[in-house]
Amino acid sequence: MRYQLLSTFAYFIMEQFQEHKMLIIAIGLGILAGVIAQMIIPGRGFGMGATILIGIAGSVLGNKFLMPYMTFINDHLFRRIASAIVGALVLMMLINAIRGGGDNDKTHWRTGS
Repeated sequence: MRYQLLSTFAYFIMEQFQEHKMLIIAIGLGILAGVIAQMIIPGRGFGMGATILIGIAGSVLGNKFLMPYMTFINDHLFRRIASAIVGALVLMMLINAIRGGGDNDKTHWRTGS
């Protein structure tokens, strides 16, 4: 009885994961793209939450508009990752151009005052 309950619970979890697999992969890819883009682009930081959101938005935009033009990459997964990173980079450059790339943070622990 206990093993049957455990088996039923495991089957239920796997079924739920299958339904939301693409959403989980998109969020994970967005997090990866946002963190890599934040490391590449110099300028003021956005914070981890904003970096993740910019990465997810850049991933969606990159996969929608840039992925069809990246025909020089044969592997589909690598093409998706590269277009997500490029999309996040473009979005961060746009945000840095609007906001200004200089460090305007006046917290005392960074400035020493």
